[in-house]
Amino acid sequence: MSWTDIIGIIVGGLLLGGVYAVIAQGLNLVWGVLGVINFAHGEFLMIGCYITFWLVTLFKMSFFFSPVVSFFLVGGLSVFIYLGFIKPMVGVKEAEFNSLLLLFGLGMVIANGARIVWSPTYRIVPVDYGKLQVGGQFLPLSYVTAFLIALFVTVLMYLFLKKSYVGRSVRAVVQNKDSATIIGINTNLVYAISFAIGCGLAGLGGTLISLMYSIYPDMGFPFSILSFCVVVIGGLGSFWGVYFAGIAVGLVESFTGAFAGAEWQPMVVAVLLLGVLQVRATLGGKGRW
Repeated sequence: MSWTDIIGIIVGGLLLGGVYAVIAQGLNLVWGVLGVINFAHGEFLMIGCYITFWLVTLFKMSFFFSPVVSFFLVGGLSVFIYLGFIKPMVGVKEAEFNSLLLLFGLGMVIANGARIVWSPTYRIVPVDYGKLQVGGQFLPLSYVTAFLIALFVTVLMYLFLKKSYVGRSVRAVVQNKDSATIIGINTNLVYAISFAIGCGLAGLGGTLISLMYSIYPDMGFPFSILSFCVVVIGGLGSFWGVYFAGIAVGLVESFTGAFAGAEWQPMVVAVLLLGVLQVRATLGGKGRW
């Protein structure tokens, strides 16, 4: 394998990692703010994939409308899920464990429902922007498109959390819920908005992933696991930590796929997770919003 091939592998990993990062930011937000582990995160991503597929194939819409539509449709759906299932759990003892079980079950319901409604047939979004030669690799320009949209969304999310009133309220609730309540912040509204944005990012991420992967009802759970790994590696609540962890996981998968085969990718990511946890346990440290 030549250096030009390695350059292509690196670029491919960076493009994939940028998309992983924006998907994981949704889980990072929900887990960090609500203390809820959303193991239906991947199923929300799967819904975003199908929204994109039907918008492009059935309604003949431009792909570039899909990220916005997926974000708001999935985010809007998640508000009802929050009010019906999540709100009673927030702030109670063992909320993380109970929410993990509940949302894992909800994810199974969503996946089985998708299998019944849309069938297990694999589908592909019919979008082709050509290919770009990088080193010895030919990368679809759709990957570049997905990465640029993901980067744009990442910057918007950072500015939202740092500059907007709602974003500052989110950070205040994370740092000290009681103090935030005293100064007049509606914590219940902050929780609902955070859950909606987090799930909306999963839906938007599904739009981007649909440019890279085939779409099928059971595709969600692997992305729930992947997002969980990225958040833990990057540090819960660390915005840029999670972003660069997503990049790192994308690079690890790219190199593993090139040198060992795609079947080894989950195991290598798991080894990376264990290594980071071991180092963190030894050195200490935590994330920051």
